[in-house]
Amino acid sequence: MRSYIFGIITEKVAIYQHSLVRDAELPIQLLIDNSAESNAFLMSDAFYKFFKKWTDDKGITLKDGTSVLLIHGLCWVHVKRYFVSVVNFATDKNGNVIKSYSKQGWDADIDFDFDFVKDIINQISGCFKKFNELTAICENDSTKDIVELKMTQLKPLVDKVFGTGEAFKASHYDEQNKTWNCSERTKKAVNYQLNNKSGLEAYLSSPHGIMHNNRMEQSFRELNVLRNSMMANDTIHGAETLALYYSLYKTSQMNGLDFKYYLREVITTMMKHIDQIEFKKNEKGTIIGYLGHHIPNEVLESIAPWNLAKKFDYEKK
Repeated sequence: MRSYIFGIITEKVAIYQHSLVRDAELPIQLLIDNSAESNAFLMSDAFYKFFKKWTDDKGITLKDGTSVLLIHGLCWVHVKRYFVSVVNFATDKNGNVIKSYSKQGWDADIDFDFDFVKDIINQISGCFKKFNELTAICENDSTKDIVELKMTQLKPLVDKVFGTGEAFKASHYDEQNKTWNCSERTKKAVNYQLNNKSGLEAYLSSPHGIMHNNRMEQSFRELNVLRNSMMANDTIHGAETLALYYSLYKTSQMNGLDFKYYLREVITTMMKHIDQIEFKKNEKGTIIGYLGHHIPNEVLESIAPWNLAKKFDYEKK
């Protein structure tokens, strides 16, 4: 069965949702359903056209009439990978053309572009280094403004990367004849970089903006293995349950909470308030689903993973 999992990963919470289709509206709806704030930052490489449309339209109007502007950021690792593939395609680790490739003409990909590609790769690496430095500064000093630091110290480096790409295109692209004087791989790399400038710059103006989505991909890796090995995923209900179960598991993990401890505390608390939970039943009276609850918010808050984590640490001591 075709199965897609969408998710929001934050510092404290992981929310996963199952779908039978890869619909670009689902991540948007997932954010809205979970009361995403106007500064929510989306990191992906699959839906940039859709999210750019929303950005151009100046936001989404929610049920209460407020408008949410969603800024979509693209991953700089993908940009760097485009350029690295040009260098690695026909050279050894020292940058020398591999003879077997040369005989087949494959080294044509670097004839025009080697110095330019190496330069822009180094520039992108410099941006990553600076981004990591600024992140470390803010982690050690909460009074620092990460957006201000990025705009003053990192943006000039990012502007230089785009300037290098724009200069290369200006000298290697014939506007009149619509032809390039470079390798196909270099053309793709430059076009990807320049055509997605707004998405690649989005992280600069967001306090949550990052240069790459490695963390997001790592957060999904376990789920990809799990969903492919579970029989429950042969049904829609099973896949939805798996997404919910994994949301609880991953959120517990992100808060340093033992998952078995978390389940035990939640189930114990829920059983104490079982009369405040409404269940869906069939004609025989058998429970077949969940309808709602009247459990006080303070009770639910007490079993939130980040609060149970404090209790778990105390009991361990």
